[in-house]
Amino acid sequence: SAKKVFRSASTKTIVPLDATRSVRFGYDFLQKLPGSTSRAGAFLQKVMPHLFRAYRQQVGLEHAYIHDVIALIQFLHP
Repeated sequence: SAKKVFRSASTKTIVPLDATRSVRFGYDFLQKLPGSTSRAGAFLQKVMPHLFRAYRQQVGLEHAYIHDVIALIQFLHP
């Protein structure tokens, strides 16, 4: 739970949700993904269309936010 995380002795970096919403990915992002010749590319090519469809159906957006990836990038490259 969050209480355990915040009470742990480890160093924490909090990335606000509004910071992760500053980067959005449109359907054209699929064309920029690695090809299916790599494991990562094959996985992303399979999963990302479902993400875009869910955003369109559930939220009415023609783009998607990839919050976890943006937070990780901000952590690795502050």
